[in-house]
Amino acid sequence: MDNTLLAAQAEAAERKFMAYDMEGYALSRAAANLSLPMGVLVIRSVADINGAQREEGTVEYCSYLSTSFALAITSSELAFLLKAR
Repeated sequence: MDNTLLAAQAEAAERKFMAYDMEGYALSRAAANLSLPMGVLVIRSVADINGAQREEGTVEYCSYLSTSFALAITSSELAFLLKAR
């Protein structure tokens, strides 16, 4: 896919993403405004469903899932980078 087309599609959809994850959007925008070449990866687990009663321990479990996933990604990426040296 052409990068120009992809950028246009992302820009058109950008407003919709803010409604789903405002914190991640703010982090991404801040990173985009830095002069350093860097990316952002936002990992979240959904802890509540609109109108549903949340079980005790749900937030803690979602935090555990997000953290476990982040650790798995970063440790495998770190192992890849060290192996490439």
